[in-house]
Amino acid sequence: MEIKILSSKAEGKTLTSAFDLALAKVGLQNYNLIKISSIIPKGAKVIKLEEYENPDKKVGDILHVVISEKFSNVKGQKITCGLGWMLADEGGVFYEESLLDSSRKMAEKKLLDGLEDAKKIREWNWIDKPKIEIEEHVVEENGCVIVVAVYDL
Repeated sequence: MEIKILSSKAEGKTLTSAFDLALAKVGLQNYNLIKISSIIPKGAKVIKLEEYENPDKKVGDILHVVISEKFSNVKGQKITCGLGWMLADEGGVFYEESLLDSSRKMAEKKLLDGLEDAKKIREWNWIDKPKIEIEEHVVEENGCVIVVAVYDL
């Protein structure tokens, strides 16, 4: 199984349309997204992509996702979100974070802290260092940032 990491940001006439536009930038606008919790199955590969493509998926199909998202309609406000992940022989774990008016460095710290807590409660054989994907944006009118992990089942 592949888990595909995509990130995007957008402005729209409404907060909802900003979300739809952010999804469109990474090819996810025509699917029904079902949020799931943050466990990575054993043997899954996590890869970063610029755009989601799967010729077997059709308009309206369901995609299972772990998603971090942040919205704002406050002009000049900085919005940030991210996903962090770690893999082990037994599987892995994602951690999501979203922040207002915060630095990229703070988002990174919160993601790493969350992953460290997740690691403490799992007696797994961790095989990789934490990985992080962060998206940030300064709002013009109605802004949205997303980082999505798509479980390609």
